This record gives sequence, C-alpha cells and structure tokens, in this order.
Amino acid sequence: MKYAVLNWRDPFISLAELKALTGLSYNDIHLMSGVALGYWNSDRLSSRSALIKRNGDVIAISNDAVEINRELKNGCFSIDLDVILGEMRRESISMYNQAIKNVKLSRSCEKLDMIFTDGNIILGRRKDVIDNVTLEKHNKKPYTQSGTMTARTSRLLVNLATPQGSFLDPFCGLGSLLIEASWLGYKCYGVDFDLYMTWKSRENLRSFLLECEIIQGSAESIPLTKVGGIATDPPYGRSTKFTGQLRKLYQDFFYSASDILKGKLVFATDSKLDFEEDLKEAGLTLEETHFMYMHKSLSRKIYVVRKT
Repeated sequence: MKYAVLNWRDPFISLAELKALTGLSYNDIHLMSGVALGYWNSDRLSSRSALIKRNGDVIAISNDAVEINRELKNGCFSIDLDVILGEMRRESISMYNQAIKNVKLSRSCEKLDMIFTDGNIILGRRKDVIDNVTLEKHNKKPYTQSGTMTARTSRLLVNLATPQGSFLDPFCGLGSLLIEASWLGYKCYGVDFDLYMTWKSRENLRSFLLECEIIQGSAESIPLTKVGGIATDPPYGRSTKFTGQLRKLYQDFFYSASDILKGKLVFATDSKLDFEEDLKEAGLTLEETHFMYMHKSLSRKIYVVRKT
C-alpha cells in the first residue's frame, strides 16, 4: 500500500490532484485526515505535484506504538514526525518515544515518515517529496503582472488536465501554465490574442531553458487540430477587457476546445460565474469543480471537464 501526505489547507483539491496523477478513482483511495492511502504504480508523485507534500510505501498502520516499534526495533532510521491533528500532539510525543525505543536515529540512515492522524500511526518509507525549489524559481520569471497565476496553481491545473502527450493553454498570457507543462515534459502550445504577451511568454519560458510553440490567435477559434489536454486561466473580473462579452467569449472557447480536445479541459474562473449549461451545449461534461480562496474579493472556481 502507498501513502501520500496532502496539503491540509486544501485537502480535497490535493486529493483531486492525487487522483489525476495516479489514474485512480476516488473509490480506490482511502482518505484519512491529511493522508491518502491506496495502490498506485508510480513512486514519483510529489515532485510532479503542486499540493502533495510527500509520498511513499506504507510499512505499518496501527494505534499501538508497541506494534510500530516491532517494525523499527534495532534498526537505524531517519524519522520525520508529522502530527496532522493538533489535538494529538501531546499524546503523539509519548507514543513516538515508545515507537523509537531501541532504534538508532541518524540522518544518514533510511528516511521514514511517522504520521499521527485519526488516532493511528502511519509508518512509511518515503519515496518522493514536493519540489518547492522549482515552484519558487518559476514564480520569479522575468515578466509578471498583478493577477498572474502562481506556479503552484499553474502546476495544479496542468496535472488536473492529465494531458495525453500534448498540452494547450489558449489564454496563455505570460506563460505560467506553459512553464509548468514544459517542465513536466509535455509537448506544449500556447495561444494569445496579444502579440506582446506571446513575446513575453516566450521570454519567460526561455529564462528557464524551456520551450513551447506559441501562436498569436484566438481561443474562440483555436488554430490546432488535436490536443491531449487543455488548462487555462481565461479573463474574468473587473480588470478584463472582455467584461461586456464575457459569456460569449467563454461559449465560443468551449466550442473551439470541444472540437480539438482528446483529454480533459481544466479552467479557472471567478466563483460567482457559472458555465455548466454552456459546457453542455458545447458537448462537454463537467466532472467536478473545486474552489480556491484567493483574497476577500475573489475566490476561484476550477472546472474539470471532459468531452461528452
């Protein structure tokens, strides 16, 4: 059995990212507070993810520290303690001390996780951790502006789209999602109506030695024939130039995306906007939605959509 430690601030969308990366259904994943358990093939999850903190193989799950100690006794390990629920902290210290009795602790030894959650101890052999260094590096791209999607949210949207080989951002702007898609290894395409934005997007990619094909064009008539997955951050809110024609822009985009889509479409918008009927009319099926609080005047709604 495998374990994955989720982002406790956004547990449900972290779970959705795990589902997308593993190809499992929600029914195949057992959820405890802050931790997901299941059977999946890849050990390299967290370093490709936006929200999955770390993952590995389960050694034991028990509410008895003595049982955990039997797995560790007389061994040498580097153990990280993680108490998911704050009310377990005092109890967990006592149980931890019992669990590591007669265990040699050294940073040079095998890395294990000991996770306290829902009255249980999960002991796991760590395989992978989130790549915060790359995420922070990507946030420092040369060209940016207010409202630009962060590297973490960009990586999340790309992963939720589960691209089948190729990836498209039809409102690519400064290229935040393209940077993540290229870094994740997808053949990537970007479209934007603003020629200056396409130049900035190329420069941002070039600064990380990454490359995507970027086209000046319209998301209402995407100049591609087929694409394995789409993720994007279309214009919305008071700052957009499209305020009076916003719904038509989305409707035309949905039809255009439906014509070329092989995988999934993921897009973020203002949580106050609803496009479910528009998606149906374009031959697209809504799989799930997620909400992300940004600040007091904006919460994002993330749509995950497939072709009907």
